[in-house]
Order: sequence, then structure tokens, then C-alpha cells
Amino acid sequence: MTFTLETVSGIRTRIFTLPDRPPFMIAADLAEIYGTRVDAITQAIRRNPERFPEDFIFTFTEAEMDLLKAQNVFSMKANRALQRGFTHAAAYGLSAVFKTPVAARVSVAVHRAFAAVDQRAIREVPLS
Repeated sequence: MTFTLETVSGIRTRIFTLPDRPPFMIAADLAEIYGTRVDAITQAIRRNPERFPEDFIFTFTEAEMDLLKAQNVFSMKANRALQRGFTHAAAYGLSAVFKTPVAARVSVAVHRAFAAVDQRAIREVPLS
């Protein structure tokens, strides 16, 4: 199977985890998936605060940034927009503000990719 950013498997490779954080994506990957620019994502969030409450997007701590840079999630010169994690709800919510055929199509794949991450996490929980 080919892993592209329009397949569930391809998007799944761009969903990251950190201790004590929900699974997340970064703005650069979301921009690529939705066929837009990072600054368009930032602008959409600023213009639609009711669609992106505080718990949908979080800012990485310095320690988290260092860990993500060490894992090559993004470069050492990550800009402010890349210093935030976008939860399942935020990643999916972008489809409501980007009214394009691409957004409509990939929103389903984004939702399914996060659901696959959730299912995997459930299977990995040990039973007491």
C-alpha cells in the first residue's frame, strides 16, 4: 500500500504522541493534508475561535519541543505556528472552515486516522 497524506495510513504516520498529551498533529502536516498554508490554518483558528476552543489545540513545553525536534518531527527553527499540537477535534474541525473539495475528502481520512490511533491505544492497555 502506498502511504500518502490522503490515505488513513499516510495520515496516521503524522499523528504523534507525548506523555500526558492526547494524540496530535502539527500545523505543517495539516496544511499539507488540507492543501493550504500554515498561516491559513493560524488565520482560520483566529477567525473561528468558537470552533477551536482551548482544549483542541495546545502549546508544547520547551521539553516537549526538544523531544519533538530530536525525533525530527520538525526543524530546530520551528516557528510559533509549529509549536502547537492539534488534537483530533482540531484537525477534523479544519474541514468546517476550509470549504474545498480536498478538505471534504481528507476530513474523513483524518477522522479515521485518529480513530485508528485510539483503537490501537485501547488494544495496548494491559488488563489488571
